[in-house]
Amino acid sequence: MSCEESHTSFSAYSLVLNFILPLVLMILFYYHIYKMLLHHKLSAVSETILTNGVIEKKSKRLIIAVLGMFSLTWLPFYLTLSISAFTNSKVPSRIMIMIWPLKMSSSMSNPILYAVCNRLFFRCMLRLWKCQGE
Repeated sequence: MSCEESHTSFSAYSLVLNFILPLVLMILFYYHIYKMLLHHKLSAVSETILTNGVIEKKSKRLIIAVLGMFSLTWLPFYLTLSISAFTNSKVPSRIMIMIWPLKMSSSMSNPILYAVCNRLFFRCMLRLWKCQGE
């Protein structure tokens, strides 16, 4: 196997194992979590229909935001890596300089999304930042 073939194979495996598989698993897990939440929420006797609709809408928004942010932050990197490997061309450094911070920002996106979409989570984060704990 030549160096070029091994680079192409690595890129293909990397794309599948580090992007596509996690994205599919996230979609499946969040779908099941959402269904469980919906079932639990609808089985609770004390909640009103209006509250159920609000909770359902917020849950959908959070799940879509998390999945969208994962895709937005990682897809450019893996597309560039794959295109580079399959065309045997080198990625210009200015493109990598733009893509690398985007990919790294994925780590901090979830806490921000949860804080934006969930007031209780946001209040708990503020308390932690102010070192007030429990």
